[in-house]
Amino acid sequence: MSTAIIRATRLVRVVKESDLSGDEGVVAPPDDVIEVLGYRAMRLTLRIIGLEASGAPQVGIWMETGMEKDTNNKDSASFACLGIFDLIGQGPTSVQRVFTDLQRYVRWRVFVLEGGDATVQFTIEGVVYE
Repeated sequence: MSTAIIRATRLVRVVKESDLSGDEGVVAPPDDVIEVLGYRAMRLTLRIIGLEASGAPQVGIWMETGMEKDTNNKDSASFACLGIFDLIGQGPTSVQRVFTDLQRYVRWRVFVLEGGDATVQFTIEGVVYE
């Protein structure tokens, strides 16, 4: 069985509540879009390094897959949701999830970040396998 280590965030990513726009959320920048062609599944760990807000914070991040890299990062139609990490209300913490049915590329999307001036710092890494 073939496996590989992947880092879905090349750096610690920082997203602010004010960065989210409408239903789009915040999508991974082009350097965080990873090619996974030839692999069927991935086990990823989402590490919340910091989660701050003036009220009760909550962050939701999902993973997406698609056949085109979508370098402008705005075309939601070219990616489909693979699954959602558990919603998180405090940090630091880590959650792990297995995602299957991968296409050629995967990327992350912050779709919920609330709590009043909320800010989240996170990384995503793990392994892909056949």
